[in-house]
Amino acid sequence: MADLIFIGLSLGCVYALVALGLTLVYRTSGVLNFAQGGFVMAAGLVAAWTSGQAGLPAIVAMLAGVAAATAAGLVLAAVIIPLWRRRAAEFEVILATLLFLLALENLCLNLLGSQPRSLPPLYEGAIRLPGVNVPVQYLVLFAVTLALAYFSRWLLYHSDTGLAMRAVAENPLVARILRIRPEKVGGLAIVGTALVAGAGGVLIAPIQYSAFNLGVVYSVKGFTAAILGGFGSVHGAVAGGLVLGLLEAFVARYVSSVYLDTIVLLALLISLVLRARTLQGSELK
Repeated sequence: MADLIFIGLSLGCVYALVALGLTLVYRTSGVLNFAQGGFVMAAGLVAAWTSGQAGLPAIVAMLAGVAAATAAGLVLAAVIIPLWRRRAAEFEVILATLLFLLALENLCLNLLGSQPRSLPPLYEGAIRLPGVNVPVQYLVLFAVTLALAYFSRWLLYHSDTGLAMRAVAENPLVARILRIRPEKVGGLAIVGTALVAGAGGVLIAPIQYSAFNLGVVYSVKGFTAAILGGFGSVHGAVAGGLVLGLLEAFVARYVSSVYLDTIVLLALLISLVLRARTLQGSELK
């Protein structure tokens, strides 16, 4: 049972980081960045390929993976910023992130191949806890996730950058009057959250295989986690990711892994319906 919980929490950490990225970009621009899961996929796959094919040490491969995710974030920002400048509709921007995700998956397929890959663990060994040996790699992933969540909350609520991000989200026109450029702040959020997603991608790569077609999967599950936690909340994004990871682990063990995606989509649908009813009830009051 304990090992199952740790497996679920490790998956949940990645979903939490994707949800965290979705939340921060949304809080800044009001746009859902569905390319967020692609950054996780690209980082993990580049790290695994760099280690396996080039024979570089795991730490170098991890840095290469994070750099690849950050570079992808820079490219996406370069695509999105002109849309923001011309006041494009939110639908256009969301569609652009979806198209970018598909393009990123196709690029990884052509450059790195279709074969699933894994990364050797950076940290060997395990720590003995009551009733279970926990691999150090899991604990590092947990610690990094919590640290990034705490830093994201501090950045959003206790820094000048966070103040600018919230000002843009509340009223872009007033933000411009105050000489805050919404497109610049939004681009910074995209690149920053790409780096965060990249960290999650390289840390999960030794635990779960990486493949080119996991970008959409991570985006959907990250979005589900964000909705489960109450979209827009940093703490909620982390909690939603951990709950979803545990749900997947228990379903895979006690039901069947065949139904994992079905159950995730059902959880997303139910969360959306309940959220819509809650908002409707608030408006009626």
